[in-house]
Amino acid sequence: MGIAIMKGSKASSQTVKPYGSLEANAKEEASLPVSTDLLKAEIVVSGDEEGDDLVQLKISNATTAVDRKLWALLLFLVWEDLEKKVGINEWHEMPMDEVQRYFERLSGSKDVERLWESALRLARTTATCHHKVKDERVITVSSIFYAQITEEFRSKGWFRFNFPPPLIPILKEPMPFARLRMHFMLGLRSKYSVNLYQLFESIINQHDPSIELSVKELRTVMGVPPRKLTQWVHLWQKAVEPALEELNANPAGSGMHIEHDLVRAGRGGKVQAIKFRVQKANERIVKERTIAQQLPSRKRTRVKANDIICSPIGIPMFGERVYANAKKAAPRYDVYALEKEWREWITNREDQTPITNLPGHFISFCKSKASRYPLF
Repeated sequence: MGIAIMKGSKASSQTVKPYGSLEANAKEEASLPVSTDLLKAEIVVSGDEEGDDLVQLKISNATTAVDRKLWALLLFLVWEDLEKKVGINEWHEMPMDEVQRYFERLSGSKDVERLWESALRLARTTATCHHKVKDERVITVSSIFYAQITEEFRSKGWFRFNFPPPLIPILKEPMPFARLRMHFMLGLRSKYSVNLYQLFESIINQHDPSIELSVKELRTVMGVPPRKLTQWVHLWQKAVEPALEELNANPAGSGMHIEHDLVRAGRGGKVQAIKFRVQKANERIVKERTIAQQLPSRKRTRVKANDIICSPIGIPMFGERVYANAKKAAPRYDVYALEKEWREWITNREDQTPITNLPGHFISFCKSKASRYPLF
């Protein structure tokens, strides 16, 4: 995982940004780009088998669906001003009633008190990063959210919050990233559904959109408390199965369908792990293919930047040789996820000069990203 958050890199121009609107009459459904590092942060990822170059990013404390929803909602609402509020005593402010209206319309929740409690819980949530900076092992701890609550602000219904400066680079320049469907996510009932949805969205555009989790990893990812649902049958019946049913019940909203296999071992075939396979829903595939039809002939030698985004990630744009060279340029990265970011970056760049060598440009992009955010 690329831990840009802790490298002190300067936030880039807004080449990656939210799309759509949360308003009731919005023509385009809202989506939020979030680093897959944050979405999969509960899973410890090692740099090598020996553990010499261990890289970890762990998030702890936020345990409810409201926490995850509130964090994503506020990030969506203040995205344009993230870099403007980084000084001491600089805050984003908005009426809590406004925040509550989004929750009531999209989630059905009318409880304002839960939002205040969630804000305080988010402020106590930390991200711990074990990584290397210039060959030196570093452990950096950062909150993922700031909140300031006074009697006066609470009585008047004003909400004051911020996102920590160390987190801004990875929020504004996530690499790689996934897009969360805000309307769908905010409408999910269970925290287990929210957590699994974020995990699945982070892998759906990979060449192999599957992931195998041990029972321990699954509990951590889903946010199951340590002394709750300790038996597999209870974990399955109370958490995993209902979450999968909720996600699969609305493929048009989630854009995906999830299948699974239980991995058993030992006497009695005890469940040791579960392997998830994430497939794009038919509605998502149809939409992407419709967009892909807008592509001009591949025989063209000069392609406009705006044409590139039209080819969905599910349809390979290059031959295997190009992807092989991209993997050499960006070791340990998922080049198919890099391709997704490359398409979005090049579509939103300021210089829209036609590109004469798409494969070479893509490989150079991979090399540049790997150089800026090396995976140890």
